[in-house]
Amino acid sequence: STAASSQQPKQANKQTTETKFDIGKTVATMSSGYGIRGGIGRCYPFFAGYKECLKTETTSTGLDCKDFREDYFECLHHRKEYERIDTIKEQAKLNEIKAAGGGGGGDEH
Repeated sequence: STAASSQQPKQANKQTTETKFDIGKTVATMSSGYGIRGGIGRCYPFFAGYKECLKTETTSTGLDCKDFREDYFECLHHRKEYERIDTIKEQAKLNEIKAAGGGGGGDEH
């Protein structure tokens, strides 16, 4: 029995908390709010703002809290940031071509 129990993997004593708020069809859920190295997660303040907005939402569509949701998802996925970086890189490349006398003004369609 002692040999068998020593070979079994130890179960982590990790407690997962879930923050969930439900209003109509809109559900906001975040796993814990804790960051990967402990402390508060980098996006938790955005989630908390979104969750607080949902508490006062007057419609079931989520439109009242659209900006809070957008900020939270941008924090998670950085889609707007990456899009902006790509646009800047593209413009820099066009500027190099133009400076080298390669033509192509960038404004032509």
